Order: sequence, then structure tokens, then C-alpha cells
Amino acid sequence: MKKAPHLFVLFFLLLISPSFKATAAENAPYMQAPQDSVDNEIAALDALIDATTTNLANQKIVRSQLEAYLQLHNQYLQNTDDKQLAFRMIKSAQHLLLLIKDNNLRQVFEADFISELTLFSNIAAKRTVLRP
Repeated sequence: MKKAPHLFVLFFLLLISPSFKATAAENAPYMQAPQDSVDNEIAALDALIDATTTNLANQKIVRSQLEAYLQLHNQYLQNTDDKQLAFRMIKSAQHLLLLIKDNNLRQVFEADFISELTLFSNIAAKRTVLRP
């Protein structure tokens, strides 16, 4: 029983010795001061929040343009003889497709819808080139 206190004292002395602390520090060079780590995590989270806020604003713009396009599309279906309305719908489709591509949202929409927008966008590009 008397050996147990001696082992405890020996273990305690080992823990507080400078060589043990130096060895522990060498074995864990990846560890940062706690405040540095917290600051890095906060900065990373702030960057994510900023990116998310920007993406949300851009997605709201895409939604607004989608609503405008659908409204023009429905109006055109009711009056297919109106060439100005057709041109506005085609330009709206071109703008919507550009926004979708710029915001990497193609996967959100069905392939047929993207094909429709692409068709109208191609028509708009040809008509723009042909117009004086």
C-alpha cells in the first residue's frame, strides 16, 4: 500500500516536468490557441452566411423573372397574333435562361423547360442580329 502514494507522486512530477510539456507540444503542432480557432470558425461561418444571403437575393430575382416570363407566355397563348408580345416573351425567356445559367440553377428546372427557354433564347439571338 505504501507504494501507491509514491507512484502518484512520480506521475504528478512527470506531468509537471518541462520535458513532458515540451514532448506534448511537439506531438500536437496542429492545435491552435482556442481563440484563434474560434475566430477562424466565426469567419468561415460569416463567409457562408454572406454567400447564402447573396444566393437568396439572386434566387429571388430568378423567381421574379420566372413569374414575368410565365405571365407573358400565358398572354401570348391567348393572343398568338401579337408579334410585339411574342418578342417580349422571347426576350424574357432569353433573360431568364441567362439568370438560371449565371446562378447555376439548371438542375432546379425540368429539362423540357430549359429546352423551351433555349429555343426562345436562340430565336431572340437571331432576331437581335437580324434587326437593324
